[in-house]
Amino acid sequence: MFLRWLKCLPLLSANSKFLFILVLAGACTLCSFTQGAEFEIDPHYSSVGFRIRHLVSQTRGVFTGTEGKIFFDPAHPEQSRVDATVHTQTITTHHAQRDKHLCADDFFDCKRFPEAHFVSRVVHPAGVPGRFDIDGELTIKGITKPLTIHATLGGLQEDAYGNKRAGFSAVAEINRKDYEITWNETLDNGSLLLGDQVNLEMDIEAVEESRK
Repeated sequence: MFLRWLKCLPLLSANSKFLFILVLAGACTLCSFTQGAEFEIDPHYSSVGFRIRHLVSQTRGVFTGTEGKIFFDPAHPEQSRVDATVHTQTITTHHAQRDKHLCADDFFDCKRFPEAHFVSRVVHPAGVPGRFDIDGELTIKGITKPLTIHATLGGLQEDAYGNKRAGFSAVAEINRKDYEITWNETLDNGSLLLGDQVNLEMDIEAVEESRK
């Protein structure tokens, strides 16, 4: 059928030829993403955010230093895998004094433990196209615990330089005490300043290694 379309191309008007070429180019782009490929996380377009209860609201922060590799296979997502590192000293909550405290030994102890690390073990399709559950292990302060990340494919696209890029958003929950991050303050009414549950919110853009 493709050859039949090509034979008809000389008979088309200029506008029709242009539309045909656009459709063909789009189809070729999609085909180029059907096979698995190794991607490297682009730290300039990726971040790992978090939020935690403070008194009666949620306080947010972000780690701006993220790196790692993602093997992603759109046709066989269960064969995908993730190996990612977060540099703890890149934490920011837009409050210098608080950021200094978070890097101290009460919290992340950034000098002793400059990295947090996640490695996947199994990737499961989540029953909805483009969504995946990633079972793996998260290491913080030298302590490793199992973690499931719920990820959504944002898209697969070539950038202006012809690099293939993949985008993902993801969420997960941890209990900070599992990683011996236990600092807190008891208020006059007996309640605690901070909650224990931490919600992780990740936005990742990665570029195919062979095309960087």
